[in-house]
Amino acid sequence: MVLGLQYGEDRPEAKEEIYRITRGFMEQFRQRHGSVLCQELIGHDISTPEGLRAARDANAFASVCPMLVDETAKALVRQLGDGHRR
Repeated sequence: MVLGLQYGEDRPEAKEEIYRITRGFMEQFRQRHGSVLCQELIGHDISTPEGLRAARDANAFASVCPMLVDETAKALVRQLGDGHRR
């Protein structure tokens, strides 16, 4: 959403540009962490009651998620600070 707000415009060709930027950002994340899927990142399928319980028991939400959110927020700040402002 942040990338869309920053780079999105009403021009039809802008939509393809934001998709390209977003795909690149996600690919960088995937290269660093091996996936962009929550269940793969935390090692539990939280769409099931058993998986959610296992993730909670493993303390995944406190041990994995904050680090990933922090790193992603910093990557966004770096990307947005590179001079591509509206």
